[in-house]
Amino acid sequence: MDHWLQKPVQRRKLLTGGMAVVGGTAVTSLGGHSAAQAATPIRTEAEVAYAGQHGEMITIGDVGTEINGFDPSDMLTDWERGTLSQDDAGNTVRTFEITAEDRDIEIAPGVTFPAWTFNGRVPGPTLRATEGEKLRIVFRNN
Repeated sequence: MDHWLQKPVQRRKLLTGGMAVVGGTAVTSLGGHSAAQAATPIRTEAEVAYAGQHGEMITIGDVGTEINGFDPSDMLTDWERGTLSQDDAGNTVRTFEITAEDRDIEIAPGVTFPAWTFNGRVPGPTLRATEGEKLRIVFRNN
């Protein structure tokens, strides 16, 4: 007598059987309710009144650029190019000035976070230079 474990299992039969089990579980878990009813959680009046506020871990409103003093979207194309000068040997020197300081920044409407800012913003500036230039970086730690 052949034992069922000794027969090779075909992948197609295994997947079909697994889908049947999952589908049967989903149908029985509805317990007579429609799919829309089963997906909608039941809330108390207090939960309904509180819905949409910060307790649901969602951001309401925008952080104004005037509060932090910088627009994070502008940083995608806003590069710090520094100032150019010549050293005694005639080489081009590009100088960057970066100031680090502790400052509270607003990360969500009404939510501030103490941050170490570079030139007053987070993240700091992207330094852009040309290959072959000498770089001088003046860093002030306030």
